[in-house]
Amino acid sequence: MNTMKKALVDTANGQISLTGLYTRAVASGSPHNDLIGYNVQSAINANTHIIVTP
Repeated sequence: MNTMKKALVDTANGQISLTGLYTRAVASGSPHNDLIGYNVQSAINANTHIIVTP
């Protein structure tokens, strides 16, 4: 339990996800209806139209 408390204090946004390393709670604008989601980043090559995601 102390390890989890220390990890929570060390996080930048005060969140720890136990289901996915990169998931975060996202406010949806509606009360009691927040979402858990991923921050997805991608790039598209204009010549080959290949989509790259890290």
